[in-house]
Formats: sequence, C-alpha cells, structure tokens
Amino acid sequence: RQPRRVKAAFIGPLALALTFVMCVFAIAIYLVEASVRDRDLAERSAAAGKLFEQKLGKDANLMRAVLRAMTTNPALEKAFRDGDRESLARQTGPLFDTLRAEHRITHLYFTGIDLINLYRVHSPDVFGDEIDRITMKKARDQAAAASGLELGPLGTLTLRMVTPWRRDGEVFGYLEIGEEVEHLIDEIRDSLTVDLAVLVDKKFLRPEQWRRGLGMMQRTGDWERFATHVALAQTSEQLPAAFDRQMLGGLLAGRNAVIEDGGRSLHVALVPLEDAGGRHIGELVVIRDIAGLQATFRRSIITVMLVSLLVAAGVLAIFYFALDRVERDYQRQHDLELQILRLNTDHNRILQLEKLSALGTMVGGIAHQLNNPLVGVVNMAQLAERETDNPQQTRELLGEIRRAGEDCRAFVHRMLEFSRVSCFDSKPTPMAPLIEDT
Repeated sequence: RQPRRVKAAFIGPLALALTFVMCVFAIAIYLVEASVRDRDLAERSAAAGKLFEQKLGKDANLMRAVLRAMTTNPALEKAFRDGDRESLARQTGPLFDTLRAEHRITHLYFTGIDLINLYRVHSPDVFGDEIDRITMKKARDQAAAASGLELGPLGTLTLRMVTPWRRDGEVFGYLEIGEEVEHLIDEIRDSLTVDLAVLVDKKFLRPEQWRRGLGMMQRTGDWERFATHVALAQTSEQLPAAFDRQMLGGLLAGRNAVIEDGGRSLHVALVPLEDAGGRHIGELVVIRDIAGLQATFRRSIITVMLVSLLVAAGVLAIFYFALDRVERDYQRQHDLELQILRLNTDHNRILQLEKLSALGTMVGGIAHQLNNPLVGVVNMAQLAERETDNPQQTRELLGEIRRAGEDCRAFVHRMLEFSRVSCFDSKPTPMAPLIEDT
C-alpha cells in the first residue's frame, strides 16, 4: 500500500485550529473595545451630569449673591414695599441689562407676600398673576432661599432662585431671579467635546403653550418626533435623523446606542433631569462622535489580525516543511521496504530455480542409480524364464532379482531420509496469513 500523506493529515486540522483561535481572538478584541467604548461614554455621561449640576450650583451662588445685594438696597426696598413699579424699573433696569449681558440672567421678579407678582423686570407689562412655582412655595414654606430647575408652561427650562425679603425678621415679599439653561449645555459641550440635548416629558407640557413658547423664544421644534418627549434645547443645529422614537425607547430602557449620521459614528446615552421638586422631568442627551475612536480601533484590529495572520502563516510554513521532510523520509523508507521485498522475491525465485536445477541433477543421479539394478532385474527375470527346467538355476536368478530389488529399496529409503519428504507434521494452520504470505 501507498504510505499515508502526513502533510494532509496534519496541516488541515492545524489550519482550522489556528483559524478558530484567530476568530475567538478577534471577537474578544471587539467585545473589549465595545466595553471600553460604553464605559467611556458612561464616564462622559456621568461627567456631563456632574458638570451640569456644578454649573447650576455655581450660577445659583451667583444669583444668591445678586439677591443678597438687592435686598440690602434701602431705595429698592422702599419702592418694593410701596408697590412703585416705575421706581423699580428705574433702579433695576440697568442692573438687569448688565446681568443679562454678562451672566445671561433672563428673569427677575418682585412678588408680594401673597405670591401675587408685583413687577417683572424682564417683562414689565405682565403683572398681577399668582406665582405658584415650586421654588416660590419652598421659599415661602421654609422661610429661606430656594433654588432649582423649573419647567415653565411655555417649554422653558429655567434655573430659579427665590429668597424671602425681610425687615426686622418679618417677610414682606419675595425676590426671584432666573436664567435659562441653554448656555449651560453649550459650556458643557465646549468642556467635554460632546453634543447635548434637553428632552422633556410631554406630560408636563401642553402642545399649544409649547408652540407659543417657540414663537416667543424664536426657536424651532417638532412635537411629533418622539412619542413621549420633546426637545427643548440642543447644542447642534438639529438632532441626528437616526435618533427616532424606537431608539429613544431603547435609551429610556437603559441601553446605549451607536448611530451613523452624515459619515459620523455617534454614541448616544441619557442622563436623567430632575426639577426643584425632585420630579423626573426629562433627559439630558449626551451625543459623542466616536468616528476617530472607531477608526483607531479598526486600525488596531487590522494590525493585530495581520500580525496574527503572519504568525499563523509562519507556523504553518514551519510545520509544512517539517512534515514534508517526515513525509519524504517516510516515502524513502516505504520505497526501500518495497525494494527489499522485490529483492527477497527475486531471491526466492533464484533459489527455486537452483532447487529445480539441483532437482534435475538429482533426478538424473536417481535414474542412473535405479536404472542399473532394474536392468539386472529385467535380465535376470528373462533368464529365469528360460531356466524353468533347472530349478537350481532359477532360484539363483530369483535371488539375484531379490538382491537387486533390496538395493533399490535401500536407495529409495536413503533418499527419503535425506529429503524428509515422507515425514509430515500435521497441525492446525490459520488460512488467512497463509494465503497472504503465499
């Protein structure tokens, strides 16, 4: 039989094993990259939420300082206690313009002890309505300054600070200041290089008031884009087109998402927003462009895979040449055994021929040895037939014939003893090996 192909028996399984290891390695690298990416976005999202809170706190401290300075102004106090709107306008107009320009303050209220608004510096023509916001109620109930995010009926998200105005320990009104938070998310974008958007739950708004607020604030928006939320502010001109209802549902369920938008890869996550009363009013959307990160990761993956392929090819080449040598040695051994087998067969044939030649020589010698006594036997038998009348002579001839026959029998016996042909050793013999050997 031909020898087994050693290379075919080993190279194929080895290549499959190396391919499997490389696939597992690639999958492991991808999962590690996805984990690192998600962890990085989670950290960025947490940092965005923390920075948002810090900026709210910083601006709240600024508002508190402004209100403290205003409550120590006797002229302003007198105008407030007298309900003199014209005097309040004269004294607070320049201050409010400075606060708006330098600190982005957008609201300033003077409200009576009965929570009825006396004067809005930012909107002088609107007054006389009751202010029943959470921060106002907290300041009244706690008799101390209160601050926090407030969602207005027109869809404005405002940081408000309300402080009671006292004289001789008695509260005679409330002073309120506020700023809208759009500039805060712009500052966070510049600090963390992420885009942000503020989504508010629709159950806290009415569509007609929200649309009226868009007109007043000169903004655009789409009430129908999301089923449960509406966008109030964002750092980019528009949200990615792939950021739809289905994706928002997955994000609200706690999952992150990666979307493609205009050649960019965007990783999206949510940070919950709470108002001054602790209500969950919406989400701060954190959008990070990870195109550069993914490109770096792809380059790393390609480099690692190429190196792995080169290493695998080197291993296969080493095994191939090693197995090729083994196969060649195996083939040489097989050819040598075949030649030995052929030589053995030829040798047996030569021996057989020699045996046949020796047998021919031996047959000639046997014929000669047997022919001489047989000639005498034949001649003696003929003479005995002629001497039938002479019994004495006939007995002598018959004796000669008997001696010649005994000589022939002795010669045959010696030949049998020499060749052992007549000695048989009977025993059970397996036929299959006998036939194979034959």
